[in-house]
Amino acid sequence: MKKTIILMAILLLALQSAAAEVVIFDLYETDMTYEDGKLLVTKQLRLKNTGTNPIIPGEIHFKISQEYKDSSVAAAITDFEVVNKYDKRLDSRQVVTDKETDLIFTVWDPLLPNFYYDMTMTYALEFDPKGVLFYQVILPEERTTIPIRSAATTFNLPKRYHITYFSPDGDVEAGKEVNSVSWDVKGAYHVEYSVVPFPRLGFKAVNAFWVLIILLFLLNLFFRMKKKARTARYS
Repeated sequence: MKKTIILMAILLLALQSAAAEVVIFDLYETDMTYEDGKLLVTKQLRLKNTGTNPIIPGEIHFKISQEYKDSSVAAAITDFEVVNKYDKRLDSRQVVTDKETDLIFTVWDPLLPNFYYDMTMTYALEFDPKGVLFYQVILPEERTTIPIRSAATTFNLPKRYHITYFSPDGDVEAGKEVNSVSWDVKGAYHVEYSVVPFPRLGFKAVNAFWVLIILLFLLNLFFRMKKKARTARYS
């Protein structure tokens, strides 16, 4: 009996070790929606076995941190859940440190060569950007050791906000209820948005806005001083 358990454990470790080398994310679609101080995240994931032997993917990790005062801190995450295409919940947990939150879930189902395993991962995190008229955010990015073949990310804002700047290059879409910016590359996403319908100029609008305000103030001051000087001359 002990020998059987040991052999099974060795086989499981071998399959997981193989998985680390041949499993990829063939699909990695992320939808982020800002709503009432929360960022609601839904990810459509597809694991693929690109090797020649069956594998058991085992534990999969996503490490997430947020930028706060020029440093990285652990993201405060709630409602973390992962389900497969049959709506079966996978074993999942969180490990939180000072610098990051590690989202962990486990796939124990064997994956044959060139077969897929589809999942939906959802969670919410605290997200309350600060600003005056203009808000600048860096969207939290998950880090995983599994290679990503194809990635797409969409960030949705309530209709009352206008997207004034974003990086890297992406596409903006105005819907009936939300304004969205989407990317087809994986990276660090920067977004600036505002209640002011300021045009997108290819650089951060907050800088142009305050330069414009200062110029208007100086012009107003100039004409007031000119008018005052003219009045004094003829009095």
